[in-house]
Amino acid sequence: MTTQADVEALKEKLAEAEAEMAEQTPKVSKELMPEPVELPRKIIVRGLELTINPKVLADLEFLDLLAQIEDENPTALPRILRFLVGADRMREVFDVLRSEDGHVDLVEGVEFMRELMESLAPNS
Repeated sequence: MTTQADVEALKEKLAEAEAEMAEQTPKVSKELMPEPVELPRKIIVRGLELTINPKVLADLEFLDLLAQIEDENPTALPRILRFLVGADRMREVFDVLRSEDGHVDLVEGVEFMRELMESLAPNS
């Protein structure tokens, strides 16, 4: 079961990732620059290379999913991961988390999510 501490840790990592990405945005006069383009970020979690779009972290649907975790709805975790890594990569994520008996444990999923968020904000 997802604990309140797990939820708080995920929220903290999300805030840290958002802050770090904001710090990496160059501070240049708007007159001199076209609309900013946020490039996808490549990270490695448990040997799996993932490309995360930074815009996802400020997406309203993503934040709604995080709120569901806060409301102690652990079924939102796979949807959060799918939102971050993309539906096409979920099988790979599940395979990385799969135990010897073939199951993907919720605790492993929460830990993977924590590691993913830490990778997005490594200096936090």
